[in-house]
Amino acid sequence: MGNVPTERRVTQDMSVLNSPSEAYFIQRGKMSGITFSTSDTVLIVVRLTLAVVFVLSGIQKIQRPYDFLGTVYSNELVGERLGLFVAVWLPWLELMLGFGIAIGVFLGGHLLAFLGLCIVCLVAQVSVLLRAISVNCGCFSAVSDSPVGLLSLIRTGAVCLAAMFVFGWMLARTVRRCP
Repeated sequence: MGNVPTERRVTQDMSVLNSPSEAYFIQRGKMSGITFSTSDTVLIVVRLTLAVVFVLSGIQKIQRPYDFLGTVYSNELVGERLGLFVAVWLPWLELMLGFGIAIGVFLGGHLLAFLGLCIVCLVAQVSVLLRAISVNCGCFSAVSDSPVGLLSLIRTGAVCLAAMFVFGWMLARTVRRCP
């Protein structure tokens, strides 16, 4: 009653298969075109990180709408009506964009809108800095203890660069597939 040796097969790329079912799933993945390289894994991790940032940001702003409204007004970029519109709709837009990026549906459109919001946030921060207004950064949360400054610009810029990276990578893969 010792160990019974299992049948092992060696594939073309010299990897050892322990069972016929393993061979089936490997072959099925190759036939369907599903392959994951290290770069694909990095892309997925960055994409999901961006999604989590926007989903959490939207949820925090939805939970504290008056605090976010105060942050919008304190930037002194828009009037009362537009400020109220931004404070009501922006968190829901962030939430939907975050889920869209995570799921991967209409990824190009979601990433462009995400990038647009990041650029608007960067422009707002630069405007606040140039006008020497002392306000807290509300880009990624309803209430923040960190004032708009170099650190918030770097953080928002890093998120913009990550979104550009994912969008560029996705665009390059789309172009390669076209005949």
